[in-house]
Amino acid sequence: MRAVLAPTLVAALLAALTTAAGAAPAERSVRSPGTVTGLGQNRGFVAFASGAVTGDCDHVELWSTYTRGVSRFGRKRPCGEQVSTGRGIVGPAVSGQRALWLSYAGGNIREWTLLTATPTARTPRRLAFAAADVDGPAPIVIGDGADTSLPYAVGATITVLGPSGSRLARWQATAPVRMLTSGAGRVAAVLADGAVVVYSAAGVVVAEYPYAPGAVTALRLGLPGVLIQVGSAVDARKGAAARSVQLRPGARMLDFAEGIVLYAKGPDLFGRKLSTGKEALFATPGPPGRGRTLLAQLEPRGLSYAQGDRILWRAWVHVAAAFAS
Repeated sequence: MRAVLAPTLVAALLAALTTAAGAAPAERSVRSPGTVTGLGQNRGFVAFASGAVTGDCDHVELWSTYTRGVSRFGRKRPCGEQVSTGRGIVGPAVSGQRALWLSYAGGNIREWTLLTATPTARTPRRLAFAAADVDGPAPIVIGDGADTSLPYAVGATITVLGPSGSRLARWQATAPVRMLTSGAGRVAAVLADGAVVVYSAAGVVVAEYPYAPGAVTALRLGLPGVLIQVGSAVDARKGAAARSVQLRPGARMLDFAEGIVLYAKGPDLFGRKLSTGKEALFATPGPPGRGRTLLAQLEPRGLSYAQGDRILWRAWVHVAAAFAS
């Protein structure tokens, strides 16, 4: 015997389906003790830097989007005496469950400390230390992490760590490093002379592209090659081949994954397909007091972004669906 639904029940079901179809993608979220000042993502793990609040100095935490558990690195503590030019955190970058970040503080001379930690070794371990004039470039640079690599540079010396924390490779660039990234089994750097250099995982130069010092504002690596932002254009270069996608004027590339350039324009977060130029809006400013979307990361598992003291994560199926219409 075939069941027959009452007309009112049918209407209710149709209304529910319509509402679900038109609703925003389901997202997971977690709150930071303070305003989020840095964000990194890899393999479904999101590392974030929390700004200082009363009784608790800035620090890094790691959020698992699988278990929804959060691991704090370092004990809760006040910041101590104030320094004239401030203190803060650069990064974090993450590979697997390993986070890497820079902590800085000081006056005219700023001290930089490179730190790493994991959920099974939560006390931050110091990897490097350097001091430099506050008005000069940072003496230590960290790069975006990938599944198997977590790069950093001290001056012109580039080091790549694995998710276990072991050193995979170390080599000398021809000039101090100003920007660094990893992905697709390679490492790319912007040097002080403006050149973009792509290295193999062992540090062998694969390609080099000349640019004026300071011209490159963002750098990423993917299967299409090295993605280089100059002005509002993002060029994907691989050997002699090149293709370009134009972002909105004043936009800033934040990440790249699965053919999508993730970028911010003002308070809004967009994705643009490298192959077609098709664009999707991922996020707009949160409710009053929650803050603008200034930090975001994209990987084949999903999209993470921060608004104020809240970090949100969206599964890849919903990222891809934004381009289906």
